[in-house]
Amino acid sequence: MRSFRNHLVELPRVARRSLAVSTDAVLLALSLLVGAFLRFGDAGLSDRLYLVLAVLAAISGVTVFWIGGLYREVLRYAGPRLWLRLAATTAIVTLVVGTASLSFGEREISRSVLLAFFLTATMLCGGIRLIVGQWLAGIRPESGLSGEAVPVLVYGAGASGVGLAAAMAHSPMYRPVAFIDDDVRLPGSRVRDLPVYSPSKLPNLAERHPGAVVVLALPSASSADRRRVLERLRPLGLRIMTVPGLRELMLGRAGFGEIRDVNIEDLLGRDSVRPSEHLLAKCVTGKSVLVTGAGGSIGSELCRQIIRLRPSRLVLLDHSEFALYQIEQELAALARADAAIAKVPVHAVLGSVCGGVMVEELLRDNRVQTIYHAAAYKHVGIVEGNEVSGVAVNTFGTQTIARAAVKTKVETFVLVSTDKAVRPTNVMGASKRLAELVLQDLAAGGWAGVVGDRTAARTSTAASTLECPTRFVIVRFGNVLGSSGSVVPKFIKQIGEGGPVTVTHPEVTRFFMTISEAVNLVIQAGSLGHGGDVFLLDMGEPVRIADLARNLILLQGLTVRDESNVEGDIAIEFIGLQAGEKLYEELLVDDDAEETEHPKIRRAREQGVAGRPLAQYLTQLESACDRYDAMEIRRLLRELVEGVAERSSRETTGPGDRRV
Repeated sequence: MRSFRNHLVELPRVARRSLAVSTDAVLLALSLLVGAFLRFGDAGLSDRLYLVLAVLAAISGVTVFWIGGLYREVLRYAGPRLWLRLAATTAIVTLVVGTASLSFGEREISRSVLLAFFLTATMLCGGIRLIVGQWLAGIRPESGLSGEAVPVLVYGAGASGVGLAAAMAHSPMYRPVAFIDDDVRLPGSRVRDLPVYSPSKLPNLAERHPGAVVVLALPSASSADRRRVLERLRPLGLRIMTVPGLRELMLGRAGFGEIRDVNIEDLLGRDSVRPSEHLLAKCVTGKSVLVTGAGGSIGSELCRQIIRLRPSRLVLLDHSEFALYQIEQELAALARADAAIAKVPVHAVLGSVCGGVMVEELLRDNRVQTIYHAAAYKHVGIVEGNEVSGVAVNTFGTQTIARAAVKTKVETFVLVSTDKAVRPTNVMGASKRLAELVLQDLAAGGWAGVVGDRTAARTSTAASTLECPTRFVIVRFGNVLGSSGSVVPKFIKQIGEGGPVTVTHPEVTRFFMTISEAVNLVIQAGSLGHGGDVFLLDMGEPVRIADLARNLILLQGLTVRDESNVEGDIAIEFIGLQAGEKLYEELLVDDDAEETEHPKIRRAREQGVAGRPLAQYLTQLESACDRYDAMEIRRLLRELVEGVAERSSRETTGPGDRRV
């Protein structure tokens, strides 16, 4: 049967249309004879008038159907308009037959025969199309093969769910079988001819429809509501998909009717707070803005959100040619779709924040007013084995571009920092903490030495009477979901390969935030600072990485293989804490922070290390980097930043030795 369906679909278009025309001709002639039989019995079937009219009905009918476009319809995807067109064309055929009968003599055709013809022809021609359309619905056009469509349980019987079910009704890939809805008034009713069940019936539905997919049609639901639904669905072992949320639709990242796999952002995301428009616009709208590390995870999202705020110019700086090319092309695509974005000049620059002369000229030539400094080496394990590069980029790269900002009188400089800078146990965190201290030192008076005012530099009197030309702001937050180097892409890759999913320790926890939310808050926080401020983003509750891995496995419709379920799909393997890794992360050096006008941004009360001691320390550290002396770099980091571990004996090299 399936091979016959495949053969039918693969027939040339002319052959398929010829088959349809022949079928309609037979059905139209038969319909008129049925009408004659119903009115006159056997006498109607032998009446020459009705035999001639039956032939006329067949010929005129297929002609009108052809002109009406009925043979251009693809039956698998036929919609309600097909049936309206069929009824209208059949009515025209009935009128043609009735008019033609007047030329066959004095005897008119019975009006009851015409009525019976119209009803019978509509039912037969429409019914055969409906049956064939449903019969062909199992054909998958992507492969040309037939197969059972995947049963779908649509969670949400609102407008989004109804629209989704309507679209899937014509899809060869999916077959909606039921709605699930929390509204106590709906269970027991039918929507689009599909039954509506309460969530309590989900286990029974999962058994009745093995291999079913649950699609969440809840675009306007809060994150808390979505998490509650997902918690209810995960134990069922069903694959879970979702329609895009309102935010994705508004930002143009998804279209109506699309579905995608549920990802961890749906499970961990928080309800967003409406952004403050004046905080978003203050440092961006009408300003010349530079984003460093523009091709990275944070930097690229900064570019996407900034360009929608209509800066006067957007400058992209990145040392990776491919990453810079990707974000430049993405912004160009946004410009083609939005006339307002198209008016923003975009200047892509290939270079490093460590290049002092280049950076200073870049700021001056583009008259940069705001800098979002996201360029950094951030992978803890990689930086732990490459101390020189980590400190050179994260600490001295920040110092270089910050000094250039002061010299060129940049108005605002926002450093994207990390929770790993708080009591760091690794080189990456320590290098970012030093970057924070560099900015706090400049804000406290060190800027005067940069512009050549040696007498004013580093004196309390000068600090109180002079104002730094650049307002330095530090924004500190935890991990972002889906960023490069994040555990989430790694876990997804391991799950796709059949596991195991590797977690360092059963109790390790991290703060998580979506990239879009983090960047949105970074832009707003940059408008709050007065100079040298450290802002903390509200990261919510910390998440156990082992729970994160387990949730990702379950969201794919798979089970965890452990002692209680030896037949599970994917195992979780604990491999031990890595070098420099903490069990827990924190956002504060001192356990105190004050509220700001934004409910998800707090200001830390932290003391920097300003003045000559920091300058001397940085000189020694820079000298150690020039000598490529990893041991001295670690010693100096431990001297100023508590918690940095010594290199283990198997990693140790002598002073001045170069590691390959």
